[in-house]
Amino acid sequence: MRIQSDFECDLCNQQSDTYHALAHFTLDIPPGEDGKIFIAIPLGKGQFDLAVDQAIVGRVKFHHTDLSHLRLLSFDPLFAAEFGRSYAETAFHALSEMISKYTIAARLVYISNEQRGIKWFEAQMERFYELQTHFYKQTLP
Repeated sequence: MRIQSDFECDLCNQQSDTYHALAHFTLDIPPGEDGKIFIAIPLGKGQFDLAVDQAIVGRVKFHHTDLSHLRLLSFDPLFAAEFGRSYAETAFHALSEMISKYTIAARLVYISNEQRGIKWFEAQMERFYELQTHFYKQTLP
């Protein structure tokens, strides 16, 4: 799930600390009997990708702006064309950044051997690589 948040935290806004981001969300939306937020990946521009129990999606949407419907589409704010770059180049570079952030966050899940998290990361990474290949081909002459 992709969300836009108004956290005024330099660590989160600099996209550098998944533990710190998860702590913010856990304070905002505490785990309950209905589920919890497992992973929070800061993406920049106030955006985060979250892995959450389906049962708490409504609580997350109540606290934050849901951008899931824009995720990885042409309207995704992370794919907004940058000056001097085509849309395909911008999307390719945005996906490269996302892959890097996901790789860092996935290390901890692989170390813990938590199968649900591992499967989630593998599915996301497969999708990112497919899209990255698609956009890379569009940048070729």
